[in-house]
Amino acid sequence: MTPDSGETGQTESTEEAPETEPTTEESVEAEATAEEAIAAKADELKLVPHNDLNCTLVGDGCVQTFMSAERPTERIAIFWSPRTGAHSVDLLHYIGKKYRSEKYEAGKYGYPTSDAPDAAAAGTVSQTFEHGTIDNSYAASGQAAITAKATEMGYTQATNDFNCLLTSDGCVRTYKSDAKLMAIYWTTATGAHAVDLTHAVGKAYRSAGWEEGKYGYPTSDMSGVPNTKVSVQSFEHGKIVETSAHYAAGRKALADRASKLKLTAVNGYTCELRDYGCVRTYKPAGSSKRIAIYWTQATGARTVELTHAVGKAYKSSGYEKGKYGYPTSDLSVNSRTLVATQSFQEGKIVHTPPHVTAGRKALDARAKELRYTAVNDYNCRLAGNGCVRTYKPSLSSKRRMAIYWTAKTGARTVELTHAVGKKFTAARYERGVLGYPTGDMKCGLKSKGCVQVFQKGQIAYSPATGARTLTAQINYSWKARSSQNGTLGYPLQDAVTRNGKTTQVFQGGSLIAANVGASYLPKNECWAIGAHKTRYYHGWADRVSFTISEKYGTYKASFINCVRIGSVYKQEWKTSRATVGLKGFKEPGVASGHTMYRWSPQGSFTVTDAFGEGNPGTGLNYQKLNPRSQWSGTPGSGYNKYFESSFNRWPDEQMWQIMRAPTGDYRQGAVIDYNRGPGQNITQGAGFAIFLHANAVPTYGCIALDLPNVTRYLKTADKGDRIVMGVRADIFK
Repeated sequence: MTPDSGETGQTESTEEAPETEPTTEESVEAEATAEEAIAAKADELKLVPHNDLNCTLVGDGCVQTFMSAERPTERIAIFWSPRTGAHSVDLLHYIGKKYRSEKYEAGKYGYPTSDAPDAAAAGTVSQTFEHGTIDNSYAASGQAAITAKATEMGYTQATNDFNCLLTSDGCVRTYKSDAKLMAIYWTTATGAHAVDLTHAVGKAYRSAGWEEGKYGYPTSDMSGVPNTKVSVQSFEHGKIVETSAHYAAGRKALADRASKLKLTAVNGYTCELRDYGCVRTYKPAGSSKRIAIYWTQATGARTVELTHAVGKAYKSSGYEKGKYGYPTSDLSVNSRTLVATQSFQEGKIVHTPPHVTAGRKALDARAKELRYTAVNDYNCRLAGNGCVRTYKPSLSSKRRMAIYWTAKTGARTVELTHAVGKKFTAARYERGVLGYPTGDMKCGLKSKGCVQVFQKGQIAYSPATGARTLTAQINYSWKARSSQNGTLGYPLQDAVTRNGKTTQVFQGGSLIAANVGASYLPKNECWAIGAHKTRYYHGWADRVSFTISEKYGTYKASFINCVRIGSVYKQEWKTSRATVGLKGFKEPGVASGHTMYRWSPQGSFTVTDAFGEGNPGTGLNYQKLNPRSQWSGTPGSGYNKYFESSFNRWPDEQMWQIMRAPTGDYRQGAVIDYNRGPGQNITQGAGFAIFLHANAVPTYGCIALDLPNVTRYLKTADKGDRIVMGVRADIFK
């Protein structure tokens, strides 16, 4: 106490007296007072004890918990201290829970200075304490907001009571909706927002420590990112983004697309791209190409060919982060113009190859110069980076003119409806043996002819010969011999390669291609074979020999030996000292008959066998004659065949005696397969013993030459060679 100022003249000490421990008597007295006060308050509130009195509280206080006889679950704590007296706290009310969370009387509020409000009271209620007031105003707001949110979301089944004792005066209540468990959190600052505790976002929130963790209270409900399977929820201190389901879908989409395209991955998945996209790079089997497949939920899985000009432009723009965004289509290349196009979210990338731009410009300029009208689109997918477009001279014209262009050849026309153009078409256009035109067609030449020059040759045309291709070496030699104005004239056929030799037949001879240019064969009987000017079948035999009489009824003839080179024949040698049957040739298809009539047959016959005094080195089957050698002229199974016998009879030929005769007719000979030979049936009486032999005098139907020429023939003859014999007018066209 402060002493009375008039009682003493001593100065009051400024030091406080030390606090002394109460004596035992004082403690007992205080406890009795507390017990009496608490009991009186309990009687006032009609409460019965729930536990014993506890007088060990701070500040010499006491507390005892009671319950209502009418409400056994109710818990009312009556606190007493010397300073505040006895006051009740409803421990199950929000105020009591808040008081408890703040450590009762030992906390920031101290002892109650008023009793607990009526538990059934509506609206905002409060209770005063030594150091402040606790009311339920924010709890009521939180509960109302949570209830409204639950109603809005259709949640009716709460799994617990409101909990408004959270940090920062927050509230929460949990609801069940189907298989989901939804916690609705509320604070004055954030409002009411639901957290799906069964979702990965809710699980991540739980593992982070709920509202007391790094995220704090939710500031939004969970939502899906448009056009994705991504779930996101905002919190006070960040976002929780759930991408596992989304990226699983992305990886599957990439794998499915790659499998369909038969691509092999060259790296791993990347799924942290803009707008939650995924990408992976692949390559086709055995290819240096690199193809990236991009995926988003909105665009699907789309390829970008990174090694193509479009892919390179996409790369330089910053891929999906750049101005184009994600691809919305695959690369598309016009099959004719080669213009490549690919669509993206924010535009298209179009690539026109340089040769296409140049080619289209050149075609347009040439067509304008010629006043042509286009009938189709550009085609710039030709070999060697070439372009072509088809035109017509006028709207009503049926003529069609193709203008071809390459950087090397320029823009050249080919008249597709002309014989030259049709030949170019048959030769597979620019892909064939000729390549691109290097000049336009020139007409008004000899015999109303036309020519057009190409990279690898030329097409020559005349009404008499038609349009024919000339390949490079042959064309070179043809031009060296004055082309159509020279001895060769126009080609009768296209160049033909047979057995490694390229040859061509012209009106005035043949050419055989060499490494440089071509060798010339003049027009003669051998030329006629390659020119298809013979009437008899020759079978492209390695050697074809002609025996030619100029007319019927004469035994005089010429013998010409031709050797095949590719598809033409070269005259190897010729003799005018040749004879046939005394009466000459029978007409085509008429049998020569018995040798005694001395006719020779006409036709084309193989040669397979030879005979004589000794083999001169022939490739034919050779029979060395002996005294028993004979050739049958007697009808029967041995007719027109060689046999051996010591018995002689007419009309069988005694080959040994004929060989030994002074004229030596059978010293060397070859059997002409008339009425015999491979694949033929022998006709009795049609004729026999038709040979090529020595002694050039009128024969009984054979061909006769001087012995040196017979030997010369045999030395180069081989099985399958042919002899064509007859009257010139019947042999040649």
